[in-house]
Amino acid sequence: MKIIIKMQTRWNGEVLRPGDEADIESATAHRWIDRGIAEPVEADAVSPSISDTSEPEESLEDLKYNKLRKVAGERGITVPRGIKKPELIALIRGEATELKPAPTDEKKTDD
Repeated sequence: MKIIIKMQTRWNGEVLRPGDEADIESATAHRWIDRGIAEPVEADAVSPSISDTSEPEESLEDLKYNKLRKVAGERGITVPRGIKKPELIALIRGEATELKPAPTDEKKTDD
């Protein structure tokens, strides 16, 4: 199915940016359209029955941490190491403006 990318994401190891057109498998295309990542090339390409028959999407808060990391990766978001679940959700939603770096175990020495 042909789609136009609305949010940066990855597909088969390739970075897709807003405005790019891609021809991907139908199931993935419909999932991306439902999540707002892409839109169909033709306005009437998605039948209303697809949205009606699909399960309601879980809210981000209901997803487990590893699933949230996967969602972020699908959207082309680089997830910093040590990020907490609420910060990850904010990052996916585009609400995170500044993330604190993860604490390190390294101790500074004055050699």
